[in-house]
Amino acid sequence: MPALIDDQFDKELENKLMNDLAFTADDISQKIARLKKELLPSDTLQIIRGITHVIDTTSDRKMICKPYLVPEALKQATKTELKRLKQTGIIRKSKDGLQVLHSQKFKRTERFVC
Repeated sequence: MPALIDDQFDKELENKLMNDLAFTADDISQKIARLKKELLPSDTLQIIRGITHVIDTTSDRKMICKPYLVPEALKQATKTELKRLKQTGIIRKSKDGLQVLHSQKFKRTERFVC
């Protein structure tokens, strides 16, 4: 008889586990929508948990690198992206001699600085 009791217990446990693991199509689509919202890029700035970045600005030594050339086919897309980055506040003008992503030349044209 003890074997029947163990089998009965195993069946009940198995049924409970199967009920807990059962998902409907709506549950899955809601989870996918939530993951998309969390993981896909959006048009607004957001805080990304667990990611930090520190830029050391204590050195007075200037770092000067030759700027990257942008191919002619990508110039318009680059200008559009720069405009968007300015509007969102990711890049801004700086009069510092420190390393920056973006600065203004004497001729009022813009450039990247590495």
